Amino acid sequence: MAKADGKVYVVTGANKGIGLCIVRSLCKTKAEGDVVYLCSRDNERGEAAVKLLQDEGLQPTLALLDLETLSTIEALAAHIKETHGGLDALVNNAGVAFQTNSEVPLNQQCEGTVNTNFFGTLNVCKHLFPLLRPHARVVNIGSQAGHMIHTRLNPELLQRLESPDLKMSELSGVMKEYVLATKSEDVPNEPTIWPTSPYAFSKLAVHYMTILQQKLFDIDPEKDVIINAVCPGFCNTDFTSGKGPRPAEEGAITPVYCAKLPAAEEKNPKGQFLFDKEPLELGSKVLPIFKQKPLPEKLTTEEEPTKKEEVPMEA
Repeated sequence: MAKADGKVYVVTGANKGIGLCIVRSLCKTKAEGDVVYLCSRDNERGEAAVKLLQDEGLQPTLALLDLETLSTIEALAAHIKETHGGLDALVNNAGVAFQTNSEVPLNQQCEGTVNTNFFGTLNVCKHLFPLLRPHARVVNIGSQAGHMIHTRLNPELLQRLESPDLKMSELSGVMKEYVLATKSEDVPNEPTIWPTSPYAFSKLAVHYMTILQQKLFDIDPEKDVIINAVCPGFCNTDFTSGKGPRPAEEGAITPVYCAKLPAAEEKNPKGQFLFDKEPLELGSKVLPIFKQKPLPEKLTTEEEPTKKEEVPMEA
């Protein structure tokens, strides 16, 4: 029998780092009857994370979820529908990135990163969005790395992404073209319209995904479903190899804020990209991330799109 009492929160990629901090914060503030799902693609690591929080007096619930395995997404959606009958907040935190010194070929980096960060996140949304209750909140973890490459995108590619008629199927098509382009070896030395940072481009795509998702829910404003993208900042986590100057706990503040936006308030951010609870517009050449880390020298001059881009990994 599905239960309607209590709010249901789902946080993907939550066995460590920012995701774990998001779950910790939600567990600390949840009401009796609320359920916070700590999603992990690895059962052992997920169990260790749950025990860590239990030792702190908190009560998360483990759920196995691998963004590259559709069956785990389907199983989670079925479980939530059967057990709770609906979902109140989804935080899409799970993601991957290759280190700048990785020896993995770019085409493999691109395919793995895009399949997880973009298509994996999109699949989670497709299966869990039908369960969203009135006043539900969705948080897509993005990155200012996407903003960095936005200002240097090929004009033809930028025009496609900025089209007011852009649809999710077309955005997905762009990302599929990107993956296929990196696999082509016919003219390897020819200039390309595509960015060379799969992580940054996948996170920029998540930004556009957020905008399109909010437009769909705006068709039914009474339901008051809000979707925002959030950059946690350059945090000190395994994801960044401990290079970030910001504690993961601080990076979790804005995602939690967006996951708990009050019902039906006009001032609520909606379909926006936020950093430290403030909107951040695409196209800005001066980003808050620069206050955390010195401005990379390459970003001070115009560069060809075929050159390797150095961007910090966030989230």
